[in-house]
Amino acid sequence: YSSPVAANGRAFVHSRRDPDELVTAIDLATGKVVWQQQYTSEFKKNQYATQMAKGPNSTPLVVGSRLFTLGVTGILTAWNVADGTVAWRNDYSSSIDTSKLFCGTAMSPMLEGGALIVHVWSDVHGGRLLALDPATGKERWSSKGLGPGYASPLAVTIEGVRQIITMTNGSIIGIDASSGTSLWSIPFPDDWHE
Repeated sequence: YSSPVAANGRAFVHSRRDPDELVTAIDLATGKVVWQQQYTSEFKKNQYATQMAKGPNSTPLVVGSRLFTLGVTGILTAWNVADGTVAWRNDYSSSIDTSKLFCGTAMSPMLEGGALIVHVWSDVHGGRLLALDPATGKERWSSKGLGPGYASPLAVTIEGVRQIITMTNGSIIGIDASSGTSLWSIPFPDDWHE
């Protein structure tokens, strides 16, 4: 399962009660549930990974009054921290073929340059690293390539250029954080993607 995140005196947990994913806000002073929401996210695991938990595997992100979760099937949701209502939702599940994935979508969203960064799609459909407006979920830029790996991106500045570095299912890539332009890529094959 994903790691919880704490902010504003609350812990936020993204979990599963099949066939639903749950998001729970817990008061850190009392341990009481402040709110809990759920949505359907049916996920059939790859035959080689049936002994592994079904996730979700992405750590939530809190930015101001919003909590962002990325579910195992690619459902990205912006929740209002105060009461758990949905501010917006982008459902990428139709572009994710989970039949070959061990853990489903498993990267944690990040905020970079005022944009929400997520990596979606799959081995079959390829990948899209996206920069979204955190207030609305609208796309600012998209970088297409290989499907995402099971890793979260990081942002660094190299020679004055802010880059997002992340793993795909066959490479490690550097993307310009302001435009989504590919800066570099090196092969990083594994036993399943050679």
